[in-house]
Amino acid sequence: MNRIIDGGFNTIRTWASLMEEELALIDSMRLKIIFGIWIGQQGDFGDPAFIAAAESTVRRTLAYSKNYDCIIAYIIMNEPMAADIYSAGAAETVSLWTRIKNIINQEHPGIPVSFSNSPAGDYINMNIFDISGHNIYSYSPPTVSHSLGYSGYINYAKKASPKNPLVVTEYGLSVSPDGPGGYGYGGNSLQEQSDGDLIMYRGLIDGDA
Repeated sequence: MNRIIDGGFNTIRTWASLMEEELALIDSMRLKIIFGIWIGQQGDFGDPAFIAAAESTVRRTLAYSKNYDCIIAYIIMNEPMAADIYSAGAAETVSLWTRIKNIINQEHPGIPVSFSNSPAGDYINMNIFDISGHNIYSYSPPTVSHSLGYSGYINYAKKASPKNPLVVTEYGLSVSPDGPGGYGYGGNSLQEQSDGDLIMYRGLIDGDA
């Protein structure tokens, strides 16, 4: 945590729920958090058992998370698969998201809810959420890396849901030693990782995120 603060950052984002002790630590250090509640992105979103399990997870987490002002947003899913949305049905998927969002809005009012989308899911209408969360990397897919460019895609994502604030929930370069390098996924030196992160951060600004 001290490294985060010393680096000049004030917010962290998680995929899954932190324990209350961890959340209390973040609060005590005056950091903010975009709080993940993990609902599997692969599953039958219309299955009553899946829905019940998701609701149980959310309510169990909210029992303590709703007491912390350091939470500035909830993220309920990360990059749901197009095949699973197609298999479950669009209406069933939206119904699940809406049910979960409504529970959070009721239990922790005033805190926005979204999920972390990706360019592969840019057909999804993010206006059903309070903010538009997107994971966007400069190296993939070709829509970002070749067609629109990074800042161009950022701006496209913002204009796609004009009523919502755009929150880029993931960007940067993988620290994996395996990969093509050259600002692609993995294989980048520490200097390339540093430069690539700054290039993407500049793209966030230029794209009006």
